[in-house]
Amino acid sequence: MPNTSSASSTSLMSEVEEVEGPQEEKIDYSAMTLAQLKQVAKEQGIEGYSKLNKSQLIEKLG
Repeated sequence: MPNTSSASSTSLMSEVEEVEGPQEEKIDYSAMTLAQLKQVAKEQGIEGYSKLNKSQLIEKLG
């Protein structure tokens, strides 16, 4: 009887990855500081982020 456990577990893992997939986590921007929000906005390429206040940044990022 051939050992198929490694093939089965490999296909199972790829099925799990497909189901879970890359999910966007809901980030709690309100818990972040203004400096952290500005860094996230910079990384996401949001223009004019440096002039926005915390609530405006949260709105843009959310």
